Amino acid sequence: LQAISPLDRGFKATPAERKSVAEAIEALSRAASQTTIPDISGDWELIYTDAPDILALDAQAGPFTICKRIGQQISEADSSIANVIEYEAREWLPGRAAGDGLQQRVLLDYKVDDATGRKVTLSLKGLSLAPRQLAGVSLAAAPPHTLEGPLALPFGDFECVYNDGDVRVV
Repeated sequence: LQAISPLDRGFKATPAERKSVAEAIEALSRAASQTTIPDISGDWELIYTDAPDILALDAQAGPFTICKRIGQQISEADSSIANVIEYEAREWLPGRAAGDGLQQRVLLDYKVDDATGRKVTLSLKGLSLAPRQLAGVSLAAAPPHTLEGPLALPFGDFECVYNDGDVRVV
């Protein structure tokens, strides 16, 4: 955790810092070997990544917004995951109020591989967009705009190598 704290979720990590973090994660995985993962339900916040698609989110936010928060809301009971990305208006925008922003959710179903108990396979089922606040006016009561298709499409997988209930490493 000390190694990743100054790296702004990985956005500011140099190649050498990424290598050092990968080595620390590998050491953690070996030292705290888990044969199965405990319940992964909860509201998780991303504190570090080296995934190029996630690291690109800050640049893709555009000139008027910044990527404020990245997280996952997981329900083991529903076998669902929402990848949550929150964008906030840049401070210099005229008419901007603190907290103006938009929340994007990538809606997924998941299944834990029974053979390993650590591998999670994802299927894309939809997308949701919800404005949170505009010019200081709360839009939290407004329903999100949700698009869901009739089919769930393969979305990849991850292996959970560590989970103590507070920190989850995939």
